[in-house]
Amino acid sequence: MWKINTHIEVSLSKISKIFYGLIIMKVFILTYNENIEEALRLEKELLENGFPNPIIINNLPRCDKIHIKPYKIIFYQFLFYILPQMNCDTIFFEDDTTIGASFEKFKQEMNKGLISRLGYNKIPNQYPKPPNFIQGSHCVGFKKEVIEKFKNYMWKNISKPVHFDKFLCNFYRSELRNEEYYIPKINNELCGYTKHFSLISGNKVKKALELP
Repeated sequence: MWKINTHIEVSLSKISKIFYGLIIMKVFILTYNENIEEALRLEKELLENGFPNPIIINNLPRCDKIHIKPYKIIFYQFLFYILPQMNCDTIFFEDDTTIGASFEKFKQEMNKGLISRLGYNKIPNQYPKPPNFIQGSHCVGFKKEVIEKFKNYMWKNISKPVHFDKFLCNFYRSELRNEEYYIPKINNELCGYTKHFSLISGNKVKKALELP
């Protein structure tokens, strides 16, 4: 039986709902204790680009310190600390993400699918046709209309945690039609990521994905 000791840091003392027309958006940053400075850098970038305030930071200890296999940590982090708060349009970022576009542009892109893989590392060559398996999902958007289905699917698969990239792929292959998910080109203007250590890749250094 695994156990997670948690520390949750929230940018402001109270989580508020931000209205943009008829849209309410929640924004999450996934991080861990030793990487909090990266999360705070990203929070600043998001706010400077017009994203809703507050930015919510779910701060967990590193997976190598709580005896969870690295590839499972985002699955559990999402399940226990983001999923319960998803009651409106939601977007989440990994803490190494860099921002290259305004909140308005992100909203436009999110309207192209129920789930939008807005920032990622690559699509492996063995998956050339949709629905694609995508590696390195550092930014994913969810429309309100898909959230209940996604919650049910995630709880149904709680006993089979997998890499979150694979889980998202499994979900839209199983539950969505092709037109209901959106994958922009990789070198898009929305976001990239900084040079960083990848826990999932065995603490290897991952080169930065520069914004165009």
